[in-house]
Amino acid sequence: MNLADEVITKIKSYTFTEIAVMYFPQTGKTNARRNLRNWIKTNKNLKIELKNLGYNSDERGRKTIFTPKMVEIIFKNFNPPESNYVE
Repeated sequence: MNLADEVITKIKSYTFTEIAVMYFPQTGKTNARRNLRNWIKTNKNLKIELKNLGYNSDERGRKTIFTPKMVEIIFKNFNPPESNYVE
């Protein structure tokens, strides 16, 4: 793959669903959200960091938006979903 073909994931605001689908593109939106929720729940340090930035894991019915700082923390804990990302 050459540089022109490389997918870059930018550090910006994303919805919960957008992040979930980036990590679990083959599972469909519902399962992707469930998988991401489980990842966050089982990673205590990440859950604490996100909560300190305003993330509420009980906000299932609302559209959760991850801020750029939250996205950066997620990418650093789980590695970016693509081969590269831009800070």
